[in-house]
Amino acid sequence: MDNSRKYFLPSRKRFNAIETILLTIDKSWIFLCLLLLEAMIYWFDKYTGALTSFSPFYIFPVAISASVLSRWQTVLSVVFSSLGRISIFP
Repeated sequence: MDNSRKYFLPSRKRFNAIETILLTIDKSWIFLCLLLLEAMIYWFDKYTGALTSFSPFYIFPVAISASVLSRWQTVLSVVFSSLGRISIFP
């Protein structure tokens, strides 16, 4: 494998570094950032209308919250993602 492709492949060391960073950050900041991410996805979904759907992207904030945050924060993230998706396409 040449050196130009090795930087694009994820390594276990990089995953461990990201995991360490996420576990050391205050959980309220992570929750706030995930809510802002959901709001941004909602805005893009509303702005583009029915022509382009951003519905698959609602899973990323939920997956991150499920792996890092508490249960009630994950439930709130799921509720906000569901409400955002329902309000765009009733």
